Amino acid sequence: MSELVFRESDHTYWLGDVQVPGVTTVLAILGGYEGIPERILRKAADRGTAVHKITELDDAGTLDYATLDDELSGYLAAWWRFKEERKPIILDAEVPGYHPKLLYAGTRDRRLVIGKKAGILDIKSSYKLMPSTGPQTAAYKEIFNATADKADQVKHRWGLKLAKDGTYELQEYTDHAGDLNTFVSALNCWRHIAKHNKKLKSTIEEYRYEFG
Repeated sequence: MSELVFRESDHTYWLGDVQVPGVTTVLAILGGYEGIPERILRKAADRGTAVHKITELDDAGTLDYATLDDELSGYLAAWWRFKEERKPIILDAEVPGYHPKLLYAGTRDRRLVIGKKAGILDIKSSYKLMPSTGPQTAAYKEIFNATADKADQVKHRWGLKLAKDGTYELQEYTDHAGDLNTFVSALNCWRHIAKHNKKLKSTIEEYRYEFG
């Protein structure tokens, strides 16, 4: 079995020479951003990437606060407030992985413990937590649990919206079966589209042929 590689240049996941779909790519089929101009979506995506990076560097103690963009300071303050009030124990951050049977990949934002609950947390900087966050965290949970020891497997999932004004919203997702079913349905639809669209040629059968 090949090692998973995330290619930064085009945000794709690869097992050897075979590309596997990413969680966010799969869930794009659910929509939710129709009618929003491309430039605004691009700016929001860039901001989201930056927010993820500064929170990761802050956790690691390597963030250069002197060079922090003023537009990001509020999101960082919201992250600080979340950590101060909820007191999470962060187990890992920004860890890529893939599901060995369903053959999709993704990078979870955090695996942590809040109170006595161990789970997966996804960080958002959008104006609200989108409906796709439930299926997204379910997909990340399945990736982790598929290879983790039974004692280490997680049961809980959260979405965390960080706001520019320094506030945050934490939402727990409890319908794992429903959210996972939505994700798997989207994954099947993605593969159907990929199979019949030359621009999104599916490599899933090629992977199974090569790696069994």
